[in-house]
Amino acid sequence: MQCGMKYGNETRDALDPDICSPSKVNENLIHLKKLLQKAVFLELTTIPPYFTAWLSLQTEYARNLKVANVLKSIYTEEMLHMSLAANFLNSIGGTVKLADMWNIPIYPTQLAEGGYYDVAPQVLVALKPFSIGYVKDVFMKVEKPSPAKERNDLFEIVGLWKMLPTASGDQVTNNMDQLIKEYETQYQDVSDNHETLDATEKLQLLEKWHAVKQAAARQLKPSPNPINTVGSLYTQILSKTILLESCAKIDGLNKIGPGTI
Repeated sequence: MQCGMKYGNETRDALDPDICSPSKVNENLIHLKKLLQKAVFLELTTIPPYFTAWLSLQTEYARNLKVANVLKSIYTEEMLHMSLAANFLNSIGGTVKLADMWNIPIYPTQLAEGGYYDVAPQVLVALKPFSIGYVKDVFMKVEKPSPAKERNDLFEIVGLWKMLPTASGDQVTNNMDQLIKEYETQYQDVSDNHETLDATEKLQLLEKWHAVKQAAARQLKPSPNPINTVGSLYTQILSKTILLESCAKIDGLNKIGPGTI
């Protein structure tokens, strides 16, 4: 199989044979909720600094207009990211906390510090007027991409996502479609209708979900030298979600669960 993943039972549960047990699934679901709440607070923390820098710019007679437009697009996207994280958290039974007095950002502050996952602990954000120095010292660190290995893992996840059966058939979002186009390897989807699968097809589908589960589990293994960028947080969320969905699908195919989280 491509992407370096192997089908077969000899390595299927090498990482953790109980990774899909009810207790592990419940534990991972709790962790996912914590990560999503962390993402909500992260986005909430980044909006005011960008917004303040945008407000400080003089834009009369088109001065600084290009910079102002960039900042506006960034804080608008941060609002969208916060909404998406909150909606995701709601969808898996979590409760979004936006008025928690212990987590409301008081500037200067770190990015969603403390708790389950420290995001860029070395970055201190404040409400300051726009300056080149502040862009270099703070904004560029906030927007720092995740390490190369994590980005490569993301592309592997994209390939895996393409091979996952979906209730909507071949329909994917424009963003995911673009990622898939960037990924060199294409996979053929397999029907997710368990009732119409023969024994061979069902076995192949099970093996596919086991491969997906193992890849996600590998990506969730703690790094000895973690670089907790914003991108790393979202890679954790993505991998945790895929792991949980894989376990649910495997249980569904084995008729011991609903088949979805």
